Amino acid sequence: VDVGTNGCLDAHDLGGNFGDVLAPIVVEQVEVPYIPMYEVQTTVDIPHDASAADMKAAIESLSQACTVNVSRQLNRNGFSWDITFVETKESTFSPLLVISVNGENLSAYVDPGVTAVGLQQVEVATTAGGIPYFVRVAAVNSFGLGPFAVSNPRAVEVSPQPPSEPVEVFIEAISDEEVLVQWNAPLESGGKPITYYKIEYDELSSFTGGQNGGPMGSVSVSSSAIHSISDVQTITVKIDKQGAMYLSGSFSLAFEGQSTGQLPYNASPRDVKDALEKLCNVGEVEVTRSIHCSSELSIGCMEPDGYSWLVTIVSVYEIGDQHQRYTSKLSTRTSHKLSVDGSYLSECSDVSRTTCSVGGRAVANVGTT
Repeated sequence: VDVGTNGCLDAHDLGGNFGDVLAPIVVEQVEVPYIPMYEVQTTVDIPHDASAADMKAAIESLSQACTVNVSRQLNRNGFSWDITFVETKESTFSPLLVISVNGENLSAYVDPGVTAVGLQQVEVATTAGGIPYFVRVAAVNSFGLGPFAVSNPRAVEVSPQPPSEPVEVFIEAISDEEVLVQWNAPLESGGKPITYYKIEYDELSSFTGGQNGGPMGSVSVSSSAIHSISDVQTITVKIDKQGAMYLSGSFSLAFEGQSTGQLPYNASPRDVKDALEKLCNVGEVEVTRSIHCSSELSIGCMEPDGYSWLVTIVSVYEIGDQHQRYTSKLSTRTSHKLSVDGSYLSECSDVSRTTCSVGGRAVANVGTT
């Protein structure tokens, strides 16, 4: 409290002591009331009969969802979708664990509705086959162990099973006589190594165009003859210029809806690798960098016009060709799963980069090698 300057009463005027003549000091502070609001990520409207691919595309459009597996089953007069959130083993990403649903636009003759129910599952290793196993589950909190609930059915006998179906099966025409077939391994092997894959083809979607109502033809491919395809992409940031201009600023990368933080315009290969591998849907990538030397002879390669990073996608959840494929009308993604945002790249008029403007002729793009 200031009692001697700036217009306040001076203690010297009262003999060095304060008395009752001093009025109380009142401080008034205005506080504006507020309530924090959070916008919940929401999908586009999903049709009542959405396919598994539709549901997958809608949920993966949310940045908090990462990657999901979806299967659909008939359920009385409607449908049920089983949705499993997945990410790479190296990821520390925490997916959106709670889904709420809005059936406001549903209509039916009798009581339309939609519900979301959380499911928990775990794979339990058993010691021997051919023996029935009983299972029960209890919840535990800080107060202790709750009651057990027994399974339904009460017991199952473990035994080798056929593998589940391959995932992400795609075809494309590569000539007037050939189609290229790509797929990822099944989620479940059935407890035994997969020995080979059987590929059937036909001119009819029912696969009944061959002899005795079977497919027209088939090919067997040994699993030992199959190898994964490492997708390779080039990320480029540069000054698209005529004259002495200098690149500056930053850029970000995204892979299938998951974005990195901002990276400097001249980021090292290690910086790019670390940023991509932190994404929940990327396992391992290899990155190398090259520079674009200036066409100005006085500058040359001392102050490059730009940089290119060669990104080899070694390990992701869905391996192989990483181009987006049109599997659902609800998908908002196009071209390649890897993209670059150069909104914060700048062009500078001096080599010390003190006079810069965002955008201009600074550009960023992704190209397939």
